[in-house]
Amino acid sequence: LMEIPRCLFADPGSVECSAVEIAEDGSIIRLEMGSAANFGICPRCNRTSRRVHSRYTRTLADLPWAGIPVQIRIKVRRFFCDDSECEQTIFTERLTVAGPWARRTRRLGTILGRIGVVVGASSGSRLCKILGMPCGIDTLLNLVRRLPLPAPKDLRVIGIDDWAYKKGQSYGTIVVDHESGEVVDLLP
Repeated sequence: LMEIPRCLFADPGSVECSAVEIAEDGSIIRLEMGSAANFGICPRCNRTSRRVHSRYTRTLADLPWAGIPVQIRIKVRRFFCDDSECEQTIFTERLTVAGPWARRTRRLGTILGRIGVVVGASSGSRLCKILGMPCGIDTLLNLVRRLPLPAPKDLRVIGIDDWAYKKGQSYGTIVVDHESGEVVDLLP
């Protein structure tokens, strides 16, 4: 079996791949992974621990390879916190590839959020399916809402205009930066 380049893995420095499985019909690629660290850091007191309490498996979606969806099964450990003053007696090791309780890697979430911003939720959902990153409309909208807003900048020339949400019933005001052509704000 050929060695797979580590650059394809989400955060190759913190996780190690133990197996690669491709479905017989070629519909999905599954990676078996585990943490490369031999210790965990308590999220409350920041002390390291090597005493393993238990293990469990998390399943994460990752960026597709050649249009084929990738699923990561990563073995995660729970550790005992050895600090007697810490309220946390057992903690789970934190993954750099995904946040706590996440179902997708950070890099996949970033790409999906960008697709949602550029294309929109409905079209983005269809595009993501074609690209091998199946994602629902509501998920794309949630990812777009979580994206950080751009830093505010000083405006020199603005334009203000009224417009109708629903003719004769509700109106709004739009503020536009005339130098860049960007919408600055929509006011009720």
